[in-house]
Amino acid sequence: MYELNRILMRNFGPLDARYEDVNLDFSGVGPLVETASLMPTPGHVTQRPSPASLVMLQNGGGKGVLLTGITCTTIPLRHHDPEELLSFVVSPAQPSHIVLEWADARTGRLLVTAQLLAPEGDGKLKRRFYSFHPGAALSADDLPFHRDGHWLPFDHYYNELCELQATVEALELQIVDGQEKWEKHQAGLGLEPGLFDVQRKMNATESGAAEAFTTSSAAAFVQWLLEKANDDDKYTSLGGAFETYAGAHDQREKLVKEREFALAMEDICARVADRYQEHTDQQREAGQAKDGLVALAAGLMRRHQILTAAAQATTDTVNTAYRAHEASKQGLDVANARVAYVRWAACGIELGKSAEEQKRVAATTQRLEDRLAGWRSVPVAVRHAAAQERHGRMQRALSEAEETAAPYVQACDIAAAALRAGYAAAETQARAEAGNLEREISESRREIQQWREQSNSLHKDAGTAEGEQHQLRRQVQGFEEQLRTAREEGKVQPGESAADAASRMDGEADHHGQRCVEAKKAQDEARSRRAQAYQQLPALQERALDDRCAAEAAEAETDRFRARAESVRRHPVTAELLELGLEDLQDGDALTWLADHYAALQNLIERKITALDGALRRTQLQHSADEELLAALDTSDGLLPATKEVRSLCADLCAQGIDAVPGWQWMRDNVPADDHQRLIHDHPDLVGGIIVSGGPAALDQAQRHLERTRPLPTAAVAVGTGERMLTPVPDTNGRMVPDPTPALHDEQAAALERAEVEARLAASAQALDELEERISLTRDLGNKIKYWLDEIGSVSVGVRLEQLQELRTAAQASQASLKVARTSAEQHDDAVTAAEEVYTQQENAHREATEVAQAMRRLAEAEAKASRARDRITALVEEAQQRQRELEELGEKEETAHGDIARMTQAVEAAVQQAQSHAQARKKVTATPEAEQAQHAKGAPCEALTVLQHRYEQAVEDLRSVDIEEDQRQRAKEAEDALRACQDEWAQVPDQVKPFAQEYSRSPAAVDDVQRDAVQRDLGQQIDSLHDQLRRLRDKESRLKERHRTLATAAEDTSTQDVAQWTPHSLEEAYDLTARAEHAQAEAQQAERSAGEQYNAARRQQSQHTRELDAFGHVLARLETTIEQLGIQPAAAPYEGTADAAEPAVRQATARYEDARRKLTSTERRVEDSVSLLKDQAADVRFEQLDIPLRNQISALDRRHIPAASREWTTALHRAAAALTTQLEGMSKAREALVSQLSGFVTELLQQVDQASRFSVFPDGPTPWAGKRFLTIRYRKPEPSVLTAHMRETIDNLAANPRTRKLKGTDVVMRCLHAAVPRFTAEVMKPNATQRIERVPVEKMGKIFSGGQELTGAILLYCALAALRTSPGPRSRTRHGGLLLLDNPIGRANAPYLVDIQTQMAAALGIQLIYTTGLSDEAVTARFPATIQLRNDAEARTGLSRIRLDDHVRNALIPTPRTAPDTHEPEANGYLSSARLYTKGEANR
Repeated sequence: MYELNRILMRNFGPLDARYEDVNLDFSGVGPLVETASLMPTPGHVTQRPSPASLVMLQNGGGKGVLLTGITCTTIPLRHHDPEELLSFVVSPAQPSHIVLEWADARTGRLLVTAQLLAPEGDGKLKRRFYSFHPGAALSADDLPFHRDGHWLPFDHYYNELCELQATVEALELQIVDGQEKWEKHQAGLGLEPGLFDVQRKMNATESGAAEAFTTSSAAAFVQWLLEKANDDDKYTSLGGAFETYAGAHDQREKLVKEREFALAMEDICARVADRYQEHTDQQREAGQAKDGLVALAAGLMRRHQILTAAAQATTDTVNTAYRAHEASKQGLDVANARVAYVRWAACGIELGKSAEEQKRVAATTQRLEDRLAGWRSVPVAVRHAAAQERHGRMQRALSEAEETAAPYVQACDIAAAALRAGYAAAETQARAEAGNLEREISESRREIQQWREQSNSLHKDAGTAEGEQHQLRRQVQGFEEQLRTAREEGKVQPGESAADAASRMDGEADHHGQRCVEAKKAQDEARSRRAQAYQQLPALQERALDDRCAAEAAEAETDRFRARAESVRRHPVTAELLELGLEDLQDGDALTWLADHYAALQNLIERKITALDGALRRTQLQHSADEELLAALDTSDGLLPATKEVRSLCADLCAQGIDAVPGWQWMRDNVPADDHQRLIHDHPDLVGGIIVSGGPAALDQAQRHLERTRPLPTAAVAVGTGERMLTPVPDTNGRMVPDPTPALHDEQAAALERAEVEARLAASAQALDELEERISLTRDLGNKIKYWLDEIGSVSVGVRLEQLQELRTAAQASQASLKVARTSAEQHDDAVTAAEEVYTQQENAHREATEVAQAMRRLAEAEAKASRARDRITALVEEAQQRQRELEELGEKEETAHGDIARMTQAVEAAVQQAQSHAQARKKVTATPEAEQAQHAKGAPCEALTVLQHRYEQAVEDLRSVDIEEDQRQRAKEAEDALRACQDEWAQVPDQVKPFAQEYSRSPAAVDDVQRDAVQRDLGQQIDSLHDQLRRLRDKESRLKERHRTLATAAEDTSTQDVAQWTPHSLEEAYDLTARAEHAQAEAQQAERSAGEQYNAARRQQSQHTRELDAFGHVLARLETTIEQLGIQPAAAPYEGTADAAEPAVRQATARYEDARRKLTSTERRVEDSVSLLKDQAADVRFEQLDIPLRNQISALDRRHIPAASREWTTALHRAAAALTTQLEGMSKAREALVSQLSGFVTELLQQVDQASRFSVFPDGPTPWAGKRFLTIRYRKPEPSVLTAHMRETIDNLAANPRTRKLKGTDVVMRCLHAAVPRFTAEVMKPNATQRIERVPVEKMGKIFSGGQELTGAILLYCALAALRTSPGPRSRTRHGGLLLLDNPIGRANAPYLVDIQTQMAAALGIQLIYTTGLSDEAVTARFPATIQLRNDAEARTGLSRIRLDDHVRNALIPTPRTAPDTHEPEANGYLSSARLYTKGEANR
């Protein structure tokens, strides 16, 4: 959590209180940061700000402007007051700045939040908010408020911020445009705007912080506390979920009934659709089975014909292919042997050539390597020769020069040693003189510093005394003003002192206090009686609710039974069974009526259904007989054919040339229709037999043929002539002939009779529909009665009605009792209200008297302080005069000392320069160590420094004429070393390379590095290339040897003739022979492969034809009977499958055809049964109240059309049921999710309530309140199961009430909290000087506490709220609760013990206090570690009043700037815009 470190206000405020350049600094006074670094880090502080600070400014001087600036920066959206802010800003060219610098209490990291303001056209305000973490790149002090001594305009300042945001990422600079976004941004930073909103309400009036905590009850206080401790955003999603759930609450019961109908109908419709689909599929399957069997048999027949012809043709092809294959194998063997021999011979030739090439390359490589080594040794040879020549030359020159210069060198060395010793002595003497002067200067400066310290001490004492004198005078003036005001108000009588007035007012306050105690006692008694009355209410309410719910449930159940009974009574079949009219069934209660008649109705229904079923079966039998007769009369394909035996014999006789036709056909063609009936009765055998044309001769021929062939038909078939049929039969007694179908002989008669049968079928079909409908209605009535009886159960209707009446009576009685209890509780409420009014009046009178008494006591204390202040002012004036005289004496001494220091400083500089000159000259002179030692032994020279210099110069001149140059000796030595190194290097060169190196070193390229490197690179590349070539030749030789060994074995089979013809003598000839042999080999391989493939293909084809022919012959043998019966002919396209597949296909097709016909009849019966069940379900009484179009459609639709539509209905019902189920499950899940979420939120809120009490514990110490809780909240914690039940009941009640369906999430949670915990008790400890433990209900703070006590209680409650809101967890006790900024709380709570209580609790919870005040009470201000004194100065020239630091306090801290040259005045190093007075605690004194 952050604490306020500094406030920077620039150009902000109205004309009479302008904060133009004010810095309020609270930093560096608090404890050390917990995780502070040992090394200072940019953007971090190691010490927290002041835990409690006091900003002092006279009343009306501009404290409200400061609070407005902070509030409009922290919570601009909630502070919204643009008109006030417009009066506080100047112009876009001179914008206003409010900068708040915060310090993290845990890490010490700094955070800056700031606001940029300026007026805009049309009375609007232009604002920008920004935040950043200070660092090395930017801090609050570096913000560009000014540029070249002028205010930076609004837009320029904003552009610079944008540039910083884009270039310096480490600052984390964020610029926000929008008040709501800014508050959310601050919340993300951890500044808690919600707490600043509470502070805004606490500062609504000066010293009126307690008004923000005024509540009417403990529950209201708990709700307010929890709402401020939690953000509304936390419950936003919950509010949306509740609103969604509430919107769908009323539809739940209707959706349940619709889902029940949809699920039941979906199951039955799916059954109908499945059975109808089975029937349709079975019809299709039967047709497909027959078509498949015919197609299979025809294809098999055609396949057998094709296979028979193909088997004969493949035998010749196999023999021819075998002979061609054997010849191609022999040719391939000869070609392979030739290729192997040619390759073996060519490989031997290549081996010989490879060996010769290797020898040549190896010799060339060795020659090039020796030449390369010689070139690489050329630099060594050149360096060796040059070193020998140079060494000889240097040695000769050195020997000649050494002999001449030896005496002059020794003389110059002695003169140089003497001169160096003289320089050293002069330097030592000059430095000693400078040291003595510097010691004298230091002593003078120490004296001046002491005089200055004495002067500064006197100035500081003077400033402190002047500030104290100013404070004392203001104190005296304040007392006199207060006394004059008190006399004007009549609180102090003329001639009466403040002490006497205080004593008199204390007596009046005690009198009102006694009357207040008596009123409080009466109020408590009234509350106790009311509490007892209200304690009885919950039990009565619960009992009344239970009785009412039980009565309503029984009433609803009875209404449901009555509705079902009414549906039975109104059923159309009911009146028919009872032989009554519908109007006769309208009177009386349907429930009791059905209870009296249900047994008789069931008996009548059973008999009615039995009778209808009998009639239905009889009509169905007649209908079936007519359908069979109609089929027998069908002539759509002509007359019906004769029997199978007759047709077979007719075909046999016709094949023998005998004209024979069936008797029915002959009668139709040769006999009039009127005579058909006579002939059928006279000659039934010939009509059903065969008529032979041609007379007796043809008949005899037919008889002989039949006797010879003996066809043996399965029936007796008469054969005769037409004349025999036309001959009448005299006697037909002893036999009868039933009338055959006219469709055998007369199409017109068959058509007439068929029309009569179709008319009967139509009438019977209509009768069947009517019977089925009546049966369905009767069964529906029976089902409704059965469902009614199942729901009634074992309890009779009479007993149920008696129980219902008893429940109604009990509910009315409990409701009356509850009403009486509520009336009593309301009466007690009125009594409590009256007692509270009396108590409030007495309490107000007591509070007013107490406040007046306290004011008089404070006035008496001020009177005593004013007397002491006057005495102190006199003493301070005398002390100031004495200090002025001492300051003048110290100024004169300091001026004299400064002149002496200036003269000695010049002398020191001259001595130091002389010493440095001698040291530099000494460094320029050199001498040998031997000469230096000899001079040291003699001691310092006696001659003057000029004599020594002249002597040294003369010796140098003499030596220059004969001296050996040092560089000559160095060159000789270097030449010798170089020769030795070159000899060692030349010895490393091999002996065989040295001649090449010496030869090449004499060439022109030897001295040119570029040419030499080019030659070496060229030789190296040639050698590398030869090495690669040699390696490749060796690899090739290895491969050739291996190949030569491999080919030798294959070449052994070559004939003598081929050896002579195919042996090569050169490599080119070998290549040519190899190509010819491989070409011949490829041709032989191709010929062999082609012949083998032809032979194998012929064999496979022959074998396949043979197997297939045998297999298909076996399969056709199984189908012989079927082919004959169905008259199947070979198809144009053969069967494509195998014989193995054909055999099971035949079995499967035959079985499929027979099985399909059996199943077709079964599926028809199942469809009819399921349709009946569907109609019964649609007419169920349970769904009569539902307005579902599908239900009415099913009830009205004909049975024949239902199966076709059932699939579509199933899909629709499934979708409807799924949608209803999803909707209901969603509602249930939403409800349970809401319950779970609300239970968690309520539990969390109750934990916060407990945590608020824990946070209000006073810190440990010797006081009676140590470790005690200032705030105590008690309640009865609900069990988890009870809490869940309360949550369900509450959200259902809220959702059922239209006025509460759109509550916000916070309101829903709070209502659930009050439902779970209906009663809270919240008490606070009454602050008093003796710390006596006295607990008071929180809602009575304003009535029992004094003004200062009430304000202190409000501050302590805010501390608990801040700690609760900023706590990281439910079990923690945070020590960093943020900031509390209050406007003049000392105006009402200026008692020292109240301030101590506030600061102790705030320190315990880590809450930073910043108070503003216009009072100056030393007893109070001394308790604040940091005090900032401001003043409001009016400027006549500009008409502005600027807020500044008090000049007296500022001058006492830092000297004023020098305005005229005066050596006695100190130079100022800076200026203060604000200052802090830091008072050490008792532990640090």
